[in-house]
Amino acid sequence: MNTGDHDDVRIPSTRATRILLAGAVLGVASVLAVGCGSPSYPGEPLETLPAHTAGAVSLGGLGVETFGGRTLVFAFDDDGTVLGRIEGERVDATRVLFSADSLVTVTGEAVTVLTEQGRTDIPIDEHTISAFSHNPVSGAATVWFVRGRANNFVAIGADQQVRHGSVDGMVHTAAYCGDRQFAIIENISTATGPRTSRFYELLSSGELQLRGQWQTEPEHSWASSTSVCTPDGRSVLAFNADYSAASMNAGGPAMALVSIDIDTGIPQYTTLQMPEVGDGVLRGTLSVSEDRLYWINPDKQVLSVPVIGSPTVIHEWTVPGAADTTTVSVHDAVVTAIDHQNQPVLSRYDLRTGIPIGDPVELPWLDSIIGSPAGDTIYTLGSVAGTP
Repeated sequence: MNTGDHDDVRIPSTRATRILLAGAVLGVASVLAVGCGSPSYPGEPLETLPAHTAGAVSLGGLGVETFGGRTLVFAFDDDGTVLGRIEGERVDATRVLFSADSLVTVTGEAVTVLTEQGRTDIPIDEHTISAFSHNPVSGAATVWFVRGRANNFVAIGADQQVRHGSVDGMVHTAAYCGDRQFAIIENISTATGPRTSRFYELLSSGELQLRGQWQTEPEHSWASSTSVCTPDGRSVLAFNADYSAASMNAGGPAMALVSIDIDTGIPQYTTLQMPEVGDGVLRGTLSVSEDRLYWINPDKQVLSVPVIGSPTVIHEWTVPGAADTTTVSVHDAVVTAIDHQNQPVLSRYDLRTGIPIGDPVELPWLDSIIGSPAGDTIYTLGSVAGTP
């Protein structure tokens, strides 16, 4: 599994009382739901992507071991006003991704694409997402789903053509390099010893072509379910974490940057020299800007390292707000963050410098949803995304 990849849904301590109360009334809520119908949420169902959309959030149940609740997605404008919502059966680890003219998200019953011209729902019956990548320029996107010892996928091309398929094993990380898309897949095995990592290209025909494979030690795992492309478009960059006893005794896990040539499939590992910061990579925060690779860890520290050259990682800055109650994403060198310690507030920052972009936007309607009962779980803020 991607043991270093985080969905950024830690329970905030300042909401502990509220969450405990939510848990205590779950049974009561279930009775009320039966008697009074489903809860009502702000916004009408979205049939198109409103032209003045500024961002979106997704919410779902806290923890894959729980059940109940639904997947909720809300789009809002620059003033924080809800423009509409997408609601469907629950799927774990969903996100919202924007391109220049579309929004893509997932519920348990459909992969949904919104444009200003209309809405497309691609029917599915899935429960957990293993990886979700897209090309923010063309709008192409691929979602990988866990299905027993295999992964299913739904791929949406830039021409809006949809392709379905399946592959044996688990997709650990995926990326687009321009119009080409790639994934690292490993078989699910309980055996000890090295395992085979396979580097595939998902062709426009929907076929998977093996580009390369290598052996990965059992103590190593892929640290982020999203990876990125180098500026020259010739390699995929991914993180690998070493959880061996030697690394952990030295204060690990040790982090390595893996550069994989997209044509030969040959990986090159560079062990990183980390500063005194927390480990891990938040999903959806890997980004290349100029000649550096940036990411954000669960402590909301923004880190960077040269794509080529020095292995020394720099702590650039820290996203303001309480780490436990702040959800972030990165797109086009902009960090979008929602801090919901008190009333939810959205802020944007320059990825490289941490300088705020524009004014904070209050999202008061979100406060009553985060931490509210849903089946035997509670709703948590799963992702946030700003428009390009």
